[in-house]
Order: sequence, then C-alpha cells, then structure tokens
Amino acid sequence: MKTIRQIANEIGVSKQTIQKRISREPLCTQLLSCLSTKEGTKYIDETGENIIKSAFIHNKKSSLSIDMSIDKQKGYTHQMETVSDLISVLKAEIEVKNKQVSDQATLITNLSAALASAQEQAATAYQSLLVSQALHAETVKQLMSGEAPSDDVADEKIKTGKASNKAVSSKRGFFDFLKGKKKSD
Repeated sequence: MKTIRQIANEIGVSKQTIQKRISREPLCTQLLSCLSTKEGTKYIDETGENIIKSAFIHNKKSSLSIDMSIDKQKGYTHQMETVSDLISVLKAEIEVKNKQVSDQATLITNLSAALASAQEQAATAYQSLLVSQALHAETVKQLMSGEAPSDDVADEKIKTGKASNKAVSSKRGFFDFLKGKKKSD
C-alpha cells in the first residue's frame, strides 16, 4: 500500500492534483474499496494505485496529443508564412522582369526606327553618290573632248537623278590629255 504523496511522486504530479482527481467521478466510486485510512493518512492499495496511474497516463496522452497538434499547427503556420513570403518575393521578381521586358521592347522599337532612318539616309547618300559620279564622269568627258562643261546638263542630271555612273570612253587618253595630244585609233 502507498500514500497519495508516494503515487504523486511516481507519476510526477502534486499531492493536491491527485486528491482533486480522486474526489471527482469516475475515480471517486472506483477507489472506494481501495482506500484505507490509518492515523489520518490515506493509503491506497495496488489496484487503486493502478487505477490512478492509468487515469493520469490517459490524461497525459491526451495532453501530449493536444501539445503535438498545437506544435503541428505552429509548424504549419510557420510553413505557410514561409510559403507566403516566398510568393511575395516571386511576385516582386516577376514585376521587375516585366519592367525589364517592357524596357527591352521599347529599346527594340527605338532601335528599329533608328535603323530604318539610317537605311533611308544611306539610300539617299548612295543616290547622291551616283549622281555625283555621273556628273564627274560627264565633266571629265567634256574636258577630254575639249568642250567646256555645261552647267545646264549637270543641273538637269542632278535634278532628275538620272546620271549614269558608266565610265566615259574618249578618243584621248588621260596622259595624252595632259600633254595635249590626241589618241590615235
């Protein structure tokens, strides 16, 4: 036979906790035959001790499972917070990437317009070059033939843009022209 204090020490609870528990149902009626009092001290036999221990062990298991479920909920809450934070970071990164894509699209549009303008300028410059070459060829032809260059012909070719860039053949060679001689056939 053991005292209430001895059973409390074995279970790991206070003497008052056991006294409160055995004073309520269903333990109160189950322990009536297991209790005895000697000189003001309550003694509980082995059967009563097993009943008390099983009641507290069952209570500890349910308390433990409640604690475990609370821990699981805390773990789930922490995981949800982590996932939520991760989603926020990913959303921010997507916004940055969208801005970068928008900037790239604007840059591509601007570069395409600049390229088209440069191509147009190059075409215009090429046409001017062809007209200049034809005018120069016409001037050289006239000089070689002994004629004075005509400004009217040159102006007309510049205006119409129909200048020819073909080489002009003459009856005099370049060095002969410088020497003032005519080329023989």
